[in-house]
Amino acid sequence: MTLPSQLRDLLSTWTDGDNLAQQGYVQVEGAEAVRWLLASQLTIHAIIGKPSTLQSLAPEIDAFRAAQPQSIHALSKPELAEALAFRFDRGVVALAIQPNPVAQQTWLQTLDHQEGWGLIFADSIHDPRNVGAIIRSGRCFGCDGIILGPGSANHMSRRAIRAGVGHPLQWPALTCDDAIDCLQRLRQQGAAIIAGHRGPQSRPLSTIQDIARRWVLVMGNEDRGVHPELLPHCTHHCHIPMSNDCDSLNVGAATAVLLHHFVAISPGNSPSCLTAYAPSSHHRIS
Repeated sequence: MTLPSQLRDLLSTWTDGDNLAQQGYVQVEGAEAVRWLLASQLTIHAIIGKPSTLQSLAPEIDAFRAAQPQSIHALSKPELAEALAFRFDRGVVALAIQPNPVAQQTWLQTLDHQEGWGLIFADSIHDPRNVGAIIRSGRCFGCDGIILGPGSANHMSRRAIRAGVGHPLQWPALTCDDAIDCLQRLRQQGAAIIAGHRGPQSRPLSTIQDIARRWVLVMGNEDRGVHPELLPHCTHHCHIPMSNDCDSLNVGAATAVLLHHFVAISPGNSPSCLTAYAPSSHHRIS
């Protein structure tokens, strides 16, 4: 199959994610991630893959094929590798249009209307692979969304979506420019602010057996941890005890352990209050 010249030009720059992001595109790789894309409300520009992989996406791909048959392109594995300019073994890629930001008050007001919820606050987690893994864990454990603080990676980047196996395409994400102000707003809504942090005030995770119905887990990057300026704004500090002289886990693994605990002891969250905004929204606090 001959690809349209504009699409071929886009695919040839696949490894330059910044360039495609600047042009307004979201990059998706692999069958499972493309399934989540098809289930979202994001506008899909094109899906390109091996015939067998495209066939495996049924029935999810059928409605899209009926509506936009010209946007699905079947290529052999060598043709796909040639179009992407590198060896590719995941069978299918897709380009979607980046979602538009939504007013911050929409997010906060929605939270204020629900009795219980759990969120993740990513403090300067700059590796997109960690952001993607954290989102995957959060969504799998039933949390309600992620807040990306200053310095955190773009959750819609190629690497975040790949590490998150498409879950970033389905989860509410809010970008805040002022971490302290954001945490203060959430505290005003009655949320417990929990720092995943090892320090003088930190308690072993298992000793925390009671938590508010609204809570936010704050996680920092692997170099520094939670920023010292944020710690006074946290109501709880906790850590995961380690064995064999080990000092830390990867932030993605640590977040999963902490989330599992807090979801388990939470008084019982209702179905996510942010679900309506998840497939096509990216909110910014400013």
